[in-house]
Amino acid sequence: MNISLEWVSTKDLLPHEDIIPSIVEENVLNIKKKQKIVPIIVDTNTNLILDGHHRYYAFIKLGIRKIPVYYVDYRSSNIIVNTWYRLIYPPLLLSLNVNGEYCVTDKGTKILCDNSLYKLYWRQNMLEQILIKNGYKIIKNFKEGLYIPPLEKEYVISIALKGLRFPPKSTRHEYKFYIAKEEIGINEY
Repeated sequence: MNISLEWVSTKDLLPHEDIIPSIVEENVLNIKKKQKIVPIIVDTNTNLILDGHHRYYAFIKLGIRKIPVYYVDYRSSNIIVNTWYRLIYPPLLLSLNVNGEYCVTDKGTKILCDNSLYKLYWRQNMLEQILIKNGYKIIKNFKEGLYIPPLEKEYVISIALKGLRFPPKSTRHEYKFYIAKEEIGINEY
């Protein structure tokens, strides 16, 4: 896998996920304090941000026009889009709208469905927010709990090109190659 590090204008990058404002603020404080950042990961063909949305928005908030980027080929078979499972504590039995092509499931039982995968991700996000406000804890993990169908790469790209965003932390990109996570100085370009 060819990986290149470049400094890129934030205006040229294409986000596909919404953000959590408090995480952006944490990034802003860390960047101000350390004057360093871990580069974000971006598709070389589309400028789609794969990993680093919160760092990207922190740079924008700070008024820094160029951000360090690791360019990779998103369409490579060495990059996989996986899903997050969600455990709900305390456990809760759910059964909402179960009509639709795409469904959130729990051990094979349909919990929430929609005919649009994009809308399903947002409905799942809204459900999580309601549960959190009512004292439940949602734990994202790799193997157990509520299952939401993974997104195809081309679908992620098409949604981003329309100017739409998935909920925060929707995609779980896995890389079959090493990407350095070392911080670099924000004034090194």
